[in-house]
Amino acid sequence: MNPVTQFIEAMHFLTRLPLPQSSKKSIALNDAFWMFPVVGAVIGAFTGMVLWAGLTVGLPSFLATLIAVGGTIVLTGALHEDGLGDVADGFGGGQTRENKLAIMRDSQLGTYGVLSLLLMMAARLGVMVALIVTFSPLSTMLVLIAGAAISRAAMVGIVSHLPTARSDGLAATLSPSRANSILTYAVALTIVLVALLPVLTLLNAAISLIITVIGTVLFAVLALRQIGGHTGDVAGAAQQIAEISFLMTVVALI
Repeated sequence: MNPVTQFIEAMHFLTRLPLPQSSKKSIALNDAFWMFPVVGAVIGAFTGMVLWAGLTVGLPSFLATLIAVGGTIVLTGALHEDGLGDVADGFGGGQTRENKLAIMRDSQLGTYGVLSLLLMMAARLGVMVALIVTFSPLSTMLVLIAGAAISRAAMVGIVSHLPTARSDGLAATLSPSRANSILTYAVALTIVLVALLPVLTLLNAAISLIITVIGTVLFAVLALRQIGGHTGDVAGAAQQIAEISFLMTVVALI
């Protein structure tokens, strides 16, 4: 596949934009993994622009942030939030590996899932309001771009370095090559540095990246112990955890 096709494949998987129909075959998606940070940057830019527009028309910071977060959820189809809720229910409510996987596959949301989503939404709203108070709308958008890019790379890291917890499902067929994984990290690092260096010092940008990687690794270890590897839900939850870890670190450093 050429880069344009790979970008469309990644966009089709990570967003709900009405793009040309993708096959969604694992081999095509495996080739497109390195575009995940690029799509993340597009999503982050969308969030930042909606936020900027809300502030420009005079909305209070909280309302502008709420609309921006809601718009992003619509854009992504709550793909990652769904994963976070399922993982929280499975890890929190299951007693055995098989029981945890069964709960995660259940479409009904339980107490752990609801609480995890509420806490994640509150944290996201809080850090975005904190960014608005400190930075200009443009600088805030750059931070959001960086966070969205690095968190999509975290998904690739989970899929690349953990075994599959199930023998069926889309996640079980995903296996990005070593070269594709390395390219993903390189693209994400480039996007993060280009976006962050006008806003933060190199040291603070490095600290934000390191904390994000540590958070992702700790979650990967948890998933390995809980269910023996990754699923699509685990990858989605990893994106949420990586993004909020990154944004909270940036807020703590400013």
